[in-house]
Amino acid sequence: MDSRLLYSITHALTNKIDWTKSNQEEWIHFGTAIEIDYQKIKNVIVKQFKKDDVYIVYSRSESGHLKYHKALFNNLIGKQNFFLWNNKLTKVIAFNSVGILRCGQINYNTSTTSDCHPNPIDLNFLK
Repeated sequence: MDSRLLYSITHALTNKIDWTKSNQEEWIHFGTAIEIDYQKIKNVIVKQFKKDDVYIVYSRSESGHLKYHKALFNNLIGKQNFFLWNNKLTKVIAFNSVGILRCGQINYNTSTTSDCHPNPIDLNFLK
């Protein structure tokens, strides 16, 4: 999928995300600098996405399938804000530069001023 399209879709869908709370907390701390808990991050990603294809969204020119952007992921973690999405853009993890993340899902029943299609976007044809 085109980097600019992923970036634009992310910003269009952000207001439709239902953020998951665990133990009354929306954010999960994973650490910064040399104290990053990579195992915690891996566990959250596996739990959120299971076996879905995962896309990273950072900027208009640096977004795409995670398997092609592993170095970007490792360079951003704990330093910059970015998103991970499944291929249908229904599940998301938002990473924050201060070493926290949160998981969410799209609620297509939330009313907004946009005319977004109410069904999940199937991106399987783009492989």
